[in-house]
Amino acid sequence: MKFDISSINKVSGDSMEIRYQGPLPQDDFFDTISVKDDLLLEGTLTNYDGTILLDGTLKLSYIGQCARCLKPVTRSLNLKLTEKFSTGEIDEETYIYEGNFVDLTKAVNDNIIIALPIRLLCIDQCKGLCPVCGKNRNEDVCHCKESHEETPSENQFGILKNYFSN
Repeated sequence: MKFDISSINKVSGDSMEIRYQGPLPQDDFFDTISVKDDLLLEGTLTNYDGTILLDGTLKLSYIGQCARCLKPVTRSLNLKLTEKFSTGEIDEETYIYEGNFVDLTKAVNDNIIIALPIRLLCIDQCKGLCPVCGKNRNEDVCHCKESHEETPSENQFGILKNYFSN
């Protein structure tokens, strides 16, 4: 997502409207979700004495699996973006750019990662899968008894349960 800022790069206070609609340029690090459709980025790039300020919105839909029952889940994100880009001084809140082009890819990806839930759930009260028979407890009643007192022969790691109790 590179934008040519040569029209605003020379005069402080100049701004330009930007719009990008297309695939997420770098989505190979998203291992738990996939972007469903094209994302939409709209906003303004403004020059403040060589520092470029992005003020915009980002919209996208994504698909993932529920962390408890593994059911497919579709969600959408509508994010407000405010980011700084500079050629000189860099801090934790500023991205770097060179010449007359600003690449928004890293800033967009960082905002998406921060906005994604840590655990994606189909519903907040998802009951998950039965650890014994594997049934989805949201769809079917399971009559399995969960044994919390397994013997070492039933569970290969059961012998380790009391290992550190002495």
